[in-house]
Amino acid sequence: MNYALFTHLFFRPNLFHFEEWLKYHINFGVDHFYFYESSHPGIPCLQADTKRKINIPLVGDIPHKVIYHHYDKIRKKYKDCCTFIKWLPKDKRGNYLEHHQIHAYEQATAFNHFYKNYAQKHDRVSTIDCDEFYYSDKHDNITSFLDKNKQDLSLIHI
Repeated sequence: MNYALFTHLFFRPNLFHFEEWLKYHINFGVDHFYFYESSHPGIPCLQADTKRKINIPLVGDIPHKVIYHHYDKIRKKYKDCCTFIKWLPKDKRGNYLEHHQIHAYEQATAFNHFYKNYAQKHDRVSTIDCDEFYYSDKHDNITSFLDKNKQDLSLIHI
C-alpha cells in the first residue's frame, strides 16, 4: 500500500521543527509528501504563533535568503519522498496574500490541483498540517493501522 500526505507549507513558522516532523512521518510509514508551499519574501510573517502561544519575530527577523538556504538543504535531503509545489495565492490587485489570509478557498484550490495531478499515484492520501503529528497507541506505523482497520479511522489521532 502506498500512502501519501498533502499539506500547505508555510516554511517560516515551521522552520525549527519541519525536519523533525518529516522524519517522524517517514518513520510512521508515509511514502510521499506533497507540500503546497506558500512562502515568499513578499508574504509577511506572522508575529505570533497562535497554536503554541509563542512570539515568532525571531523567525521574521531571519532573512528570507538564510531561511531558504536551510529549507533547500532539507528539500535536497528528502527529494525522493517529497514533492514541493510553489503555491502563492494573490489578491485581486496581484499582491501576495499574507500567511493568515490564505483562506479555505485557496486550500481547496490547492487540494483540487493535487487531486487532478498526483492523488491517483497513491492508494491512500490524507492531509495534515506541519504542526500536527499522526499518532496511534495501538499501531506503530500507518501501514499496520490501515491493514488492520480498513475503515476505522477512530484509532489514529492527530
